[in-house]
This record gives sequence, C-alpha cells and structure tokens, in this order.
Amino acid sequence: MSVIGQIYKAPKTIGQISEALQLSYSTVSGIIDRLERDEWIKRVRDQSDRRVIWIEKTEKLSQIRTTLSFFQENFFNSVLEGLDDEELDKIIRSLNLLNSQLEKKAGERV
Repeated sequence: MSVIGQIYKAPKTIGQISEALQLSYSTVSGIIDRLERDEWIKRVRDQSDRRVIWIEKTEKLSQIRTTLSFFQENFFNSVLEGLDDEELDKIIRSLNLLNSQLEKKAGERV
C-alpha cells in the first residue's frame, strides 16, 4: 500500500520510492514486480532519457481507489486518532521490526 501511495499522485522511479519509504531497492523492485504482474502499476520508459523507468498507476488502480476506504487520505488519520506519542512510537518500532524481518526473509529466497 505504501508503494501505491507513493505513485498514486505522480509517477516515480524505483529509486525515489525506495528512498521515500526507506526500503532497499531490491525490496521495492520485488513489490513493483508483483504489482505489475497483477496490473496495478506499469513501468514506462522516459522519452527523453531511455535509461529512466517511471512507475505509474494503471486504470485498474485508479478505478478501485475510489471504492476502498483505506485509500482515502483521512482514513489513516482516523485510525491513529487518539494515540499518544509513546503508542505511535511503539507502532513505528514494530513496523520497522516487521520490515527488517521481511527483508531478511526475502534475502533468504535469493
């Protein structure tokens, strides 16, 4: 969902997505591969610099976004509403731990 959020308003490169989400390039690339396979996103070569590949949403993603509440900008604000700084910090640490574990498992598959 984070990757989709990154490219929904404007196309980005895998490097830009990786940097914004603080995930490794290979992790983001794998996510992009699966999203492309399922036709949620597409890779588009830059017309002025053929080395650059932009990640863009597809019409399929544009259509479904309006029907799912978690795509709405205020959804996450309402989910996190009422949590204090300590609770938010615990969530962030837990997500970082989960991300590390997922990256480690992904690396074991290679």
